[in-house]
Amino acid sequence: MNLWAARQDVKGEVVDPPFMDTRDLHSTIDSIPLGDIPWQGFKVKYTGDIPENAPTWMTKEYDVWFRNPHEVMEAQIGNTYFDNEIDYAPKQVFGRNKKCQYTDFMSGQWVWDQAVHQIK
Repeated sequence: MNLWAARQDVKGEVVDPPFMDTRDLHSTIDSIPLGDIPWQGFKVKYTGDIPENAPTWMTKEYDVWFRNPHEVMEAQIGNTYFDNEIDYAPKQVFGRNKKCQYTDFMSGQWVWDQAVHQIK
């Protein structure tokens, strides 16, 4: 959020960031009426060889927070708010220059390849 505020300052705008900090962000997310999927977390750290004078990221432990993606998708698909808003099939989107445009997950190359994959 500090970067957001600094960017606004450089542009000469006086716009407060949308959240004060991560606690404010998470509180906002948790206050959404349909946001009842619990947070889960784990810690992760680098486990490879650590050289002398290693960068600090190699020796720190990090928290990873997430919500169960399966439960999130089930809630999203079952929510009528998203009717006619979710593409359930792969698609290819082309711009005026006939160049492929990636607009969301279902327009990605990997999704398309999975749908058109032929068994050899």
